[in-house]
Amino acid sequence: MEFNTTQLTLDEIRVSYFDYLTNTYPVVVHNFTYDSSGKPIPFVLTFENYDFRYINGEVYRNNPDTEEI
Repeated sequence: MEFNTTQLTLDEIRVSYFDYLTNTYPVVVHNFTYDSSGKPIPFVLTFENYDFRYINGEVYRNNPDTEEI
């Protein structure tokens, strides 16, 4: 999964999903990084050896900004 932001400084997202193997909801908090021209670098979440058909989870901004994710 790939996540982008339109916020040009200090943006953060929170990702949670159901892990079928451990029967838990891991939470990943990610701070976006920016290239030398100030553009946000997309956050790519990869599931290695994921043998299930669906991913059940959610992503939301982890701060009060109203910019798009």
